Amino acid sequence: SSNQERRLVKADSLYVVQSALIKASAKFDPTLSVFQTQSRYDVKIFRVEYKTEFEGKMITASGIVALPFGENKAWPTLSYHHGTVFADSDAPTNNKNDQFVIAALASAGYVIAAPDYIGFGSSTGVTHPYYVAKYSAYTPRDLLIATQELLAQKHIASNGKLFLAGYSQGGNVTMAVSKSIEATPIPGYNLTATAVGAGGYNMEGIFADITSRKEYPSPNYIAYIIQSYRKTYHLKDSLNYYFKEPYASRINNLIDGKTESSVINNNLTTRFDSLIRPEFVEAVKQGTDMNFYNALKENNLHNWKPTLPLKIYHSDADEVVPYADSEFTYKTMLGLGSTSVTFVQIQGKSHGTGSVPMIADVINWFNSFN
Repeated sequence: SSNQERRLVKADSLYVVQSALIKASAKFDPTLSVFQTQSRYDVKIFRVEYKTEFEGKMITASGIVALPFGENKAWPTLSYHHGTVFADSDAPTNNKNDQFVIAALASAGYVIAAPDYIGFGSSTGVTHPYYVAKYSAYTPRDLLIATQELLAQKHIASNGKLFLAGYSQGGNVTMAVSKSIEATPIPGYNLTATAVGAGGYNMEGIFADITSRKEYPSPNYIAYIIQSYRKTYHLKDSLNYYFKEPYASRINNLIDGKTESSVINNNLTTRFDSLIRPEFVEAVKQGTDMNFYNALKENNLHNWKPTLPLKIYHSDADEVVPYADSEFTYKTMLGLGSTSVTFVQIQGKSHGTGSVPMIADVINWFNSFN
């Protein structure tokens, strides 16, 4: 679809976040610690609706756009991609905590675009296409175009520099966006640097890793990927083909866009052999289930050659997303001749806390380009 079509449907001004509040919070919240020094501007928060493509037609999606203000200058843009969300109440447009993180990023002097992703906010009613690379790229791209339109409306200047960042699912989404923009730039933006954390990029490898474990602490993620691929690729197999009872019968009610992450986990099991049918795993490994195998393969994001600065972050103690996947992704990119990729090993942090050292490093790194 042409970049000339308007994307912005509407932008509602929500509230202002003062830099002083961000600095004060940063003293107590380790995640935001870097903003004690890096928060410089007050921020206006907008809820934006925009057009994006889903299943061959344009639908209305939503996201947060945060604008720093108080100085007459041309701002860089940072596209921020959130981690896994199951319930609409946790998506950025509905989630004050996420909005505060977005405000903190903006207060460092960036226009922030933060998509809800399809299935959330204004696009509820479809199963979120979780780990589907195509939509992971489209949805943020179109918000970035809508953001340009919003800036033009408000006579706010952009310096054209574009930064991409995300952790966990957001790391995977960020990789999809980076790959897409390197292949097809967005007019008006110069992709400058990309930071991905613990995203999971080689889908076949991740499937092999997770399915070989006895215990997996986040069965909700496995259920989400299976349900996402069933719906996105219109796979004919019933839930009983993938899951054992009593879990098979629960999946539709759990992955419903409303149920929270912890509730889903509490209704599944961390014991892999009690959750997933071994016949399904075997069929994917042997190549007899080509549909699911091809869905995994189609969404690989490890096997391309970045030419622009990319940092891959991962904690070596991550219990959810295999650390080895990020190493493999890095090595694959080097093997393809990339000279712009850096691997950052975070030490000893869980999946949940691995983003903390990343955020500080990313802000300082992005600032070095400005």
